[in-house]
Amino acid sequence: MITIMFTRPKHWSLVSAVIKWISDSPVSHVAIGTDLHGVPIVLGADAQGIHPVTRTRFLAESEVVEEYATTKVDLEPGFKRAIEHMGEKYDFAGLLGFGLVKLAWRWLRVKVRNPWTSPRAMWCSEFVLHLDEQHLIAAWSKFQPEATDVEFLRRACEGSDDFRKLVPPV
Repeated sequence: MITIMFTRPKHWSLVSAVIKWISDSPVSHVAIGTDLHGVPIVLGADAQGIHPVTRTRFLAESEVVEEYATTKVDLEPGFKRAIEHMGEKYDFAGLLGFGLVKLAWRWLRVKVRNPWTSPRAMWCSEFVLHLDEQHLIAAWSKFQPEATDVEFLRRACEGSDDFRKLVPPV
């Protein structure tokens, strides 16, 4: 099973706090959960880039707030495409630019494009959306990966019959 994990760090983090504040979200990170030869792993984009880590190691540092499985779409083909991004860098500049986009809208009600997004790097929500490059998940169909934050993604999963919330998170 492939899951979508919405998380926050167990210990205070400036980056996490800023992401939660800018996106008005209880979470600051999203990743993909699955298993590899029976070992639960998490695949996501963080400061080290896009890489896998065992779920046990991931949970030592992060708290899973919500976790979802799809109800209608098989994510396996998308997962195979997503893993092709392993080793890519984290898009720090793009994330900073996205923060400016969000603040311009929040404070000035002005829509601006992210001036610093990179075609060779990505942040967590951008990476997770690669699971559905064929736009089969109706709840995600209008999202552009480089313009979607973790809270948009969480709300889409929460309010859609395309997903089933796992309680408690697996």
